[in-house]
Amino acid sequence: MKTQFVILTIALVLVQMFSESEAEFHSKVWGDLVKSLLGKRELRSFDQFDDLYE
Repeated sequence: MKTQFVILTIALVLVQMFSESEAEFHSKVWGDLVKSLLGKRELRSFDQFDDLYE
């Protein structure tokens, strides 16, 4: 019983570590993708976005 508990605890810790690193990776990739699609990398506010089309 103790062995199963230790294995379960280690597995939960490893899954938590993996899911956090995966989330950071996907959020960075998704954020860069959205920025590149919208083309707003150098904009600091939406006012500058409006100025592009004037």
